[in-house]
Amino acid sequence: MTVVSTTPSSSAEVCYVADVRAASSGTPVRFRALPADRYAAGSIFSILRQARPRIVLNCASYQSPWQKTRSPSAWTALMNSAGFGLTLPIYGRSLALDLPADMPPAQAVALNSAWAERDGVSVEENGEVRFSAWASRAIRSELPDFPSTAHARDIPELCSRLLDLRGRLRRTRAASADHH
Repeated sequence: MTVVSTTPSSSAEVCYVADVRAASSGTPVRFRALPADRYAAGSIFSILRQARPRIVLNCASYQSPWQKTRSPSAWTALMNSAGFGLTLPIYGRSLALDLPADMPPAQAVALNSAWAERDGVSVEENGEVRFSAWASRAIRSELPDFPSTAHARDIPELCSRLLDLRGRLRRTRAASADHH
């Protein structure tokens, strides 16, 4: 397994932990870290040519789940209250339905619904995004007119608003480490 990152120390750490877990469970899989100077087609293409993977899993994220512990802010406090699903519109520019040929869209929606409910968001088959009541209350403390329901076509605007809010709130320390 090859782990690629623009932060070589992070990918090396992931590989170390994965190797230890694989070895302790008797699995012969080994992990290696490869650096990428940036997440761009040219950089990634050369790595793919070198690694020749059978499967590619992209875990790149605009919103790190580790930010909460590494650099807490008013933004991470909002994520604690609203749920990580609130960040869905931030990915609006890159979201695409890309399913295996044998998986119908309804099945994909059902699986994602089961996983996403605890994150305060659901995405309907018709492209409608619904934020839970508790997620809506939390985000409206910062953006009073933020919708509880939006269509996929509204995502670019919501993305822009959330990125602006994230920028502002990241400069503000959280009121407490963890409040609900």
